Amino acid sequence: PKYVRVFNGSQAKLPMQPEYLRQIVLHTPFDLGNSDDVRELLAYSILIFTGIRVGHLLPTDTSKKAKRHLIDWNNVKFEPDFANATVVVFMLDSTKVRSVAKRDPWWTAVGKCEEVPMLCPVLLMQTWYNMTHNGTLTGNSQYLMATTVMGEPWSRAAFTRRLRARLKIVA
Repeated sequence: PKYVRVFNGSQAKLPMQPEYLRQIVLHTPFDLGNSDDVRELLAYSILIFTGIRVGHLLPTDTSKKAKRHLIDWNNVKFEPDFANATVVVFMLDSTKVRSVAKRDPWWTAVGKCEEVPMLCPVLLMQTWYNMTHNGTLTGNSQYLMATTVMGEPWSRAAFTRRLRARLKIVA
């Protein structure tokens, strides 16, 4: 499609647009029974629909410094409850301009969109949680994009590789 732009090299750092996401979902295969696909769709939907920056989901490396801003399940609340969620609220302890020490968190929320389950952040959050957990939400310090409690979150490099591969397909 003519509205998807793919660049090589240093020009490749473009903001993700909702239309790119729509084209990716329409023209590349996803399986909501596959945890890798659900994690990928969840990352896209959170980044597009919440205003959360990539550094809160995906670290650049495995260092403690790279993971200091990552969201964990303690920072996620399903409203009114997990089973009947219509909204997911995210609390970010820190942002690019707010430090954790200042205790000035930032909040954002996203609502349910049942008409498009492949892009619905609420349904994807529930599906992802059910795929990667067997415990409770309370006191869960697992990183949002990790597959296990002790697991490492998905790397930004792996996410970027998959995104670029999908963009090349729809370009």
